[in-house]
Amino acid sequence: MREVAGTLTALYESMTAPAVAERWRAGGPWVQARRRRLLPLSAVDTLPPGRRFVVSAARSLQAPGATGTDARLHSAMALVSLAFLEGFVSDVHTGETLQHCPLAPGAGAGADRGSAHWQGRRAAGQQGAELIVRLNPCRGG
Repeated sequence: MREVAGTLTALYESMTAPAVAERWRAGGPWVQARRRRLLPLSAVDTLPPGRRFVVSAARSLQAPGATGTDARLHSAMALVSLAFLEGFVSDVHTGETLQHCPLAPGAGAGADRGSAHWQGRRAAGQQGAELIVRLNPCRGG
């Protein structure tokens, strides 16, 4: 959280690590409430016991007035519970990848074509996860 707070302070406004943690915690109930309205529980409560489906994404961050990406916000979320599993801010050189996603044997992971390169797929496989990915036919791997 210190790294996230430092990056947010540098790019946007002064923020402490405890303030970042509190905002993440406070957002959980809102996200879950939205999920219940947009996606009925009966549609997602069909996972076998002990299984978890994780979605991973990264978002580019830009400082006010910037013309390019300054940093990236990486996150991973359990799809059924909408619990955040991982979140951190990286520099512009760290791309979207499943290598940052906390997975375990029996977990399912979904990723878009930005995360679907071979290194990330290999890392997920080594953790025992099963993958659903959108491949980009124009990229190697």
